Amino acid sequence: MQKTNNSGIIETYTGGFIMAKYMTSSDVLLEFKGKINCIRQFEMINEEEKQAIIENGINEIMKELYNLSLSQISCLSERDTYIIRKLWGVVDNGKCIPGPILNQEFNLSNIHTIKPQFFKRLNVALEKFLISYNFSKKKKETLDLIGIDLNLFKLNLVAFNHNPKMMNIDEYITCTPMSTISQEIKNTNIYIRSINDLKLAGLTNKEMQIVSFHFGLNKSQKRFTLKEIATIFNMSKENARLISASALEKLQKHFANPLNPEYFDTIECLNLSKRPYKSLKKAGIYTMEDLLDLSEPELINVKGLGEKSLDELYKAMQKYKKIRSERQVVIDTRNSFLEEIQVLQERKRRLEQECQELDFEIAQAKIRYEKFEEAELTKKRTYKL
Repeated sequence: MQKTNNSGIIETYTGGFIMAKYMTSSDVLLEFKGKINCIRQFEMINEEEKQAIIENGINEIMKELYNLSLSQISCLSERDTYIIRKLWGVVDNGKCIPGPILNQEFNLSNIHTIKPQFFKRLNVALEKFLISYNFSKKKKETLDLIGIDLNLFKLNLVAFNHNPKMMNIDEYITCTPMSTISQEIKNTNIYIRSINDLKLAGLTNKEMQIVSFHFGLNKSQKRFTLKEIATIFNMSKENARLISASALEKLQKHFANPLNPEYFDTIECLNLSKRPYKSLKKAGIYTMEDLLDLSEPELINVKGLGEKSLDELYKAMQKYKKIRSERQVVIDTRNSFLEEIQVLQERKRRLEQECQELDFEIAQAKIRYEKFEEAELTKKRTYKL
């Protein structure tokens, strides 16, 4: 006599004693769903997407389990794969072989621990995958926000910023919330967007080569240490360091003048000789705003400014106005490009979200289809019985 128990599993009775238990793939699937889960929350993975990943993982391991051409499945040895299949009735037409019988067959006493250990390993593997997937999504979004080659970004960090924790980008992404990453990248000074920008600062060929090697701006994108660079160029490590420092100083000086607002708004940007510079300071003129607010008679009456100093000052101010105008054009153009990039990135994000939703719907449809097929298979088996 056959009877279906509360779990839907068919058991065979003879004289009131349970002789054999039968399980379909649907029964096994239910057991998997009850044992495999991840309660951990992830910053870049919502609950719906996480459940879809878990469902997909379960379906993949089920395919392995029922693919008898595979002698070994994920997280199990070949021997334990055989035992698991016997315990779940994957072979023997759904008939589950009791643990004590398998203990005798393999001369073991721990068959009962194989299932719990299997589920434990699967849950560990699942969590590792989710951590890796979450990191990949987070890194992709971070690199999209950076918007330039990662090694160029690191050059900007060294030359124009004071945020060393961002140099190790993987560790930074792992330890920093996405909202903080977004804000810190937004506040990062990015002046060098291509290797061609290095030429604008007047770097020598040797300085260009050493900066390129040190920051991985070559074709291989490999970053070399100063010791390695010294060996390549047949020079001392100290000489390599001095050339690298000189190059960075040139970059800072060139890009600070037309682009750094704090520097540009002080009279230091005029690069005046000592006499006119000190005269302006003594008169309480510290910023370009202070200087430009002065009328010509007021400027002439500044103590210490003779004819020669005034001539130098007028020329410097004309140059400043020209650079400021060019600077504004650069800033407006860059802002225009950045706005366009942001619009496109937002559009891309929405499309990716739609794709994720479609992937989830497809996964759900596949699950419904597989359940339907399993139900039909169960009906056929029932008819045969």
